[in-house]
Formats: sequence, structure tokens, C-alpha cells
Amino acid sequence: MIGMRCATLSLAFFQPLLVFGINVRLSNQETSCAKLENHETYSAVKVAIGSPPQMFSLVADTGSNSCIVKDCQCQHCPAEWGKCFTGPDHSRSFVLPTFKSNASTGHLQGQKGPASMIMSFGSGEIAAQIASDEEKFTSMSVGHRLDHFAKWITQHGMTRPSILMKFHIVMLLTNYSCYALLMLLVPASPSLSKEDYRMLLFVKLVVWQHLAEGLGCRQGPLMGLSFPNNFLYRLSRGTLKHSLLPALGGHRRNGMDRLVHAIFFLSGLGFLLSTWYNVALLWLLMLCDVYLFVFDMTQFYASSGHAYGSMLLSACFPLHRGRMAGIQLGLILQWFFSGVGKIGPWFEYVNGPFMLQSRLLRGQNWLRRLLIESDETMKPTRSAKVLAHTAAAAEYVAPVLLMIPNDLAIWTGFWLLVAMHIYILLMPAPFDVYSWNLCFCLNGIYLFYLGHFGFDFQSLSEMSGYLIAFFIMELLVCCYGNIWPDQVGYYLSHRYWAGNWVQSFFFVKKTQRVKDKLEIVGQSKGIGNPLFLEEAPYLQVCLGYLSFAYLWLATFNMKCIARLIEDFLQVSGTKSVDEWQMLKLTGWLCGEFRDELYAEKVLPIIQEECKFDEGEAYLIRVGAFGMFGHTATWRIYDLRKGVVREGTMSVQMMRSIDGKPTDACELMMA
Repeated sequence: MIGMRCATLSLAFFQPLLVFGINVRLSNQETSCAKLENHETYSAVKVAIGSPPQMFSLVADTGSNSCIVKDCQCQHCPAEWGKCFTGPDHSRSFVLPTFKSNASTGHLQGQKGPASMIMSFGSGEIAAQIASDEEKFTSMSVGHRLDHFAKWITQHGMTRPSILMKFHIVMLLTNYSCYALLMLLVPASPSLSKEDYRMLLFVKLVVWQHLAEGLGCRQGPLMGLSFPNNFLYRLSRGTLKHSLLPALGGHRRNGMDRLVHAIFFLSGLGFLLSTWYNVALLWLLMLCDVYLFVFDMTQFYASSGHAYGSMLLSACFPLHRGRMAGIQLGLILQWFFSGVGKIGPWFEYVNGPFMLQSRLLRGQNWLRRLLIESDETMKPTRSAKVLAHTAAAAEYVAPVLLMIPNDLAIWTGFWLLVAMHIYILLMPAPFDVYSWNLCFCLNGIYLFYLGHFGFDFQSLSEMSGYLIAFFIMELLVCCYGNIWPDQVGYYLSHRYWAGNWVQSFFFVKKTQRVKDKLEIVGQSKGIGNPLFLEEAPYLQVCLGYLSFAYLWLATFNMKCIARLIEDFLQVSGTKSVDEWQMLKLTGWLCGEFRDELYAEKVLPIIQEECKFDEGEAYLIRVGAFGMFGHTATWRIYDLRKGVVREGTMSVQMMRSIDGKPTDACELMMA
């Protein structure tokens, strides 16, 4: 006897096969058993597919949770492959979603076609097209949907249409090609030595990437946008911002903000076009960053001021006042605290899903067995935990090795850090961190090999007292942020992708009244309306749940999210999450919004702008665990009323529900 799950979440329409995606359970009660038929070399089970059901006798494969049948539209499939499935015009629940394709997918440019994917098995790969059974999907809880997609990621990877990834790869190549072309077109001053010119090219690379991120070079389909648009927010008037001193500048971008943003881009461009090391323009760029940190922190983070700021500040000082050592320290602190932030149970959950989701390693059964306990218990194995802690140790030990005046230590630290960035780029990561990682990889090669082998202690001995004071302050901020992560953002304290940072999710009621409110806001600011009342294409829904399930897999404090969504539905008096649309209101109103720690701080101005009534918009906020802490907070906001539920969660609690998303549904959050 074998336990068979009784409903189907999605299915993939294959040529010449149909794969009825991932079988899932609609409720705890809807399970049953089906007899296996013994055929000597294999076992089979009877399965009903479609509405009305079509019966099949299928081989039971314990290595996969996909239900594969032959497509009746296949003209060349041999009869011995068995009975075929008829979807179109026969099964009322059968849907074959389409999306616009490019020529490489087999369709004409811009023409709509089925979404293709690849599934890997021991006997080879299958080229697939996604189809779905929407009736059964909509009857499922959020927890069961996330169960399905989390399991799918561990077995098959993210399997998103390749065009999404290609967009970001093209963006990456365009970004760096334009930089290289500009450097070829701008002649070097004959007064510059070879070493000085290398330094100039390096600083120009940092400035270039700083400006590119300010424009939105990391935005795109993987981030939920069709095209980067952050530059429009920077130069707009009236869009929202997070300010440390709202009494002076308010929470809406004004004329002064627009002027500073314009100077930011113009000063950076001026430095890039200079044939010499134009320190005055660098200082002007840094003053803009300081202004943005105080009066428009949203855009300070969007342009990665937290990452490039300390290096560019050091670049403003003369070589004989510690420039090289300062730039090196700026990078070392980020590497070091990126590793330190991973000390704790949270990073145990990052590496495994990161490897399993990748195009390079997805579908590898041996790797899945090595990294997660089972398909039903998707917690990290002991091997995965050892690998995670080893990787974290390498990340905080390697920068220290660069500061040891020993060739072996320097080479070890150097190659560990270069390999880390190459590893992230080759996987590749499920979200666009490509230009950032490539920039840091190139920075490391210049700073610790081409510009100076290892750390420049001579430059450190000459460093300006002001620069020393700045780095002491940065060190203290990073330490504070690791201990109290709910008070200092994970970007500012350099806790990059540690699997433990503040998360915020907005849910907006799908009604005409709410849509009209957002329409007024969108028209007044020229930013459109993100709310759609009609049902989203099924492929788009699946892509959204894939990303959400990946966050559950790879983020420790997200393990309770299914329970919190159920609580929010209970508070709102609604039965299904499909009555709501999850919107990133911060990104819509403020521009690229990277650190959700500050979402709470802009809630009053979002409510003032959108004028939601009670029960029309909610925020679920999940706090982060401190380095030496054992608890974190969570809150559910009604944007009109304020906090409607709140409580704490513990490390032990998260570990007890880390098998699958629905495990959290048994919790009593308090």
C-alpha cells in the first residue's frame, strides 16, 4: 500500500508527454491509499486526471512526485507508451498558460507560446510546457501551495522561463560593456602613471556601479518588474521616501531632493568622463550620498550607498593619507560582517536551497539527499549544516587572512573570496545580485592583487584621523546591527543573505473601491496602478509562489509565514488569500525599496496617501533574530487601525516547524 495524495496543484504539458506537476493534499483529511499493481520490473497505480476524470495506470516512481502521461496531440508517440491524455476541449479544468517569447524559445519574437521548462531524471531530461488545473489550486490553503512549490524547488529547481534570467544576464553584460566602452573612449591624462591610472579605473568602476544601481540595474522580471524604473522615482516629485529628519524634509520627495539626485548623477558622470582623478567631483558625489542617507534613505540603499560609500569616501583622500588602506578596509568590513551575520542557525537554511534552485545543480537527486532530509521534511541535513557553517567561516576568516603579512595566508583569503563570488554568479542566484557580486569580485582582484598584494599597512599608518574615526563608527554600527537587527538594517550592518532579516508583506483587498483609490494615487504621481481585479495568468501566479516558497526555504524567520497569513485572513474576516493581492506598496510608492526594516516606518505616510479603510490593507512584518538572542517579534497591521496582532517567535519554535510550510499552521502564535 502507498499513500496517494488526492489533488493536483499544477501540471506540466509535455511534448510528447503530459506531466501532472506536483501532487498535493487539499486538507489533512483528504488522504487515501491505492493498491500498487506488481508488474515484476515495476509497480503501477491507477490515477484519475482531469475534469471529468480520465483514468490511467501509471508507473509509481518514488524518485519523483510528478505524474507523467502521454499527450494525445503527439503524432509520433508509439502505441506501447499507453493511453494518452486529452486536455483542450475535454477537461474543463485544463489550462495551458502562455507568455510572450523570443526567437530562442521556438516562437516568433513577441509571439505568445507555452511556458517551457526542463525536468531532469536519472534516464535523462524532458523538455516541458507548463499547464494547470486551476480549480484545484484555488481550493488550497496558502500553506499547501507553499508546500507544493517548496518541494518543487528542491526537486526541480526554480524552473522559471529562461527569458526571465536572460533579461538580467543581458542587463549585466550591457552594464559592464558600457563601462568598458566608456573607459576606452575617455583618454587617460599623460601625467598619470600606470599605477595611478589603474587606481582611476578602479574608482571609476565603483562610481559606475553606484550610479547604475541608482538607476535600477538590478530591477527586472526576477524582481517583479518588466523593466528598471528606479531612476523615475529619484527624479520625481511627490513620491514617498523614508527620512531620518522628516521635520526638515518631509516624507515626500521635493525640489531639493530632485536637485540632489540630479547632482548625484551629474557629479558621478563628470568623474567618469574626467581624464584625471577629479577629487572635487568625488567629494560632491559623497555629499549627495550623505544627504540621501539623512533625507532619502530609500534611495541611499537603492544605489548601494551602504556598500560603496565607505570605499568612495576613502577614495576622496590622497594616497599619502590612507586612500588604499581605507578602500581595502571598506571591502574587508563588508566581507567580514557578511560572514559574521551568518553565525547562528539561520544560515543552515540558505546554502541547500540556493544550490538546489540553481540551473547548474537542479534536479540532482544525490545532492537533494545530501542537503535536505526528505521531500516531506525539507529541513537541512547534518551535512548541509556543516557545509553552511564552513561557508560562513570562510567568509569571515578570508578577509582576516588578507590582513596577515604572509603570502600563503593572503593567497588563501584571496582565492576563497574570489571563489565565493564566482560561485554565486555561476549558480546563478534566484534574484539579481549579479552586477553587485561581479563588482565586488573585480574590486577584490584589484585591491588585494593588482593594486597591492594583501593589506597595505603602510597606507594604514598614514591614514587620516577622520577616516580612522569613520571606520571605527562603521565597525560599531555593524556590531550593533548584528546584535539588534530590528534596529539597524541588514544592509547597513552588512548582513547580506544570512537567512535572517526583517521581512514585510503587504496584502491589499481586491475590490473596485480599493482599485479606484490606488488609481487616484497612481495618476497623481505617474506610477500606474499595481492592483488588478481580474484573475492573474496561472503562470504568473506560479512564478510568484515559486519566489515566496524559496524565501520560506532559505530564510529562517520565514518558517512561520503560513501561520501568520492564516491569522491575517482570520483578522480580516476573509476565507481565501485569493481575495487579496500581495503588493509591494513600498516599492510602488517609494521606488526600489531594499530593506524592509523601514517598511514599518513609512506605514503612516502610505496610509495617508492611499486612504485605506479598515480591513482593506494589511502588513505582515516578521522580525529578525539577534546574534545572541533567541526570540524575534512579529506583527500584523491593519493600515488604518494599526497593530491588530503581535507576538514573539523563538529559535526553538522555528526549528520545530522547518519541515514544510504547513507545519506552522499548528502553531499558536503569541
